[in-house]
Formats: sequence, structure tokens, C-alpha cells
Amino acid sequence: MLTSACQTSLPTPKDVKEPVKQEATASDEKISKQVNYIKSSLKLGMTQEEVTSLFGDRFIDVEDNGDLENGGDIFWLYRFFKQNDYKSAFPDYVVDKEGLKERKVGADLFIAWKSKKVHLYSVSYVQGSDNQVHQYVVKPDGTIEDGPLS
Repeated sequence: MLTSACQTSLPTPKDVKEPVKQEATASDEKISKQVNYIKSSLKLGMTQEEVTSLFGDRFIDVEDNGDLENGGDIFWLYRFFKQNDYKSAFPDYVVDKEGLKERKVGADLFIAWKSKKVHLYSVSYVQGSDNQVHQYVVKPDGTIEDGPLS
């Protein structure tokens, strides 16, 4: 009886929780699902109504300041899994590599519109432990670029 009262139970490795790793894994899973949803759902030529039915109407109207030479006339940015208090130090037309790497933003979807139809789009995100920003781009001619940003 005395032994059980004095005995302390140390946690075994399977009992120890590692919240940081679990959150990062869950976050990676959510980001991966969102990126895959975008890749499979968003198509060139879709209307603004079709896109808002997929992703909602919480986008940022991007001022391009004449810096974008992609043929678009209107630009939208969707920020997925953004921390509520996070504000990027970069203009909305620039990929926020730091915000993505620090997981303050899970994924950015940039859409260029021409005549109110999707003209091109890019998705920027960090996946896995390499902590590199990856970008998936669908160009106006339908070609795809997919890989890490330099």
C-alpha cells in the first residue's frame, strides 16, 4: 500500500505529446488538401461567379501598380489559413515567402482575370520539412510550372 502511494509514474514515449509537430502535420495536411482542391477545381476561363462559388468572396483586390506583365486586367488574392493578426510587409502582388515559411499564411492563390474570366493563376505554399516556398502556376496557354521558388 505504501509502495503505490509513493510510486510516481513517468510518461512513456507514446504518452508524450509533441504539439508543435502535431500542429505542423495537421497544418501541412490542411494546406495540402487546399492546394489539391485548387489544382483540381480551378480552371482557365472560369467566371468570377464560378470562382467565388469555389472559394468565397473573401479575396483581396490586388493593385498591380503596372508591375505585372501577364495580360490580366483584374487581380485577386486569396489567403488561406492566414493568422488573424498577420499583415504582410510586402505588396499583395509579391509572393510573401516569409509569411508562408513562418506559417503565418498557409497558401496564397493569385488569380489574374481578363474579361472577367480566369486568365492565369498561381498557388504559393510551403509543404513538409524543407520549408521551401513552392509555386504551382497555370499560364494563359494552359502550360503548368510547378516547383520551388528561388
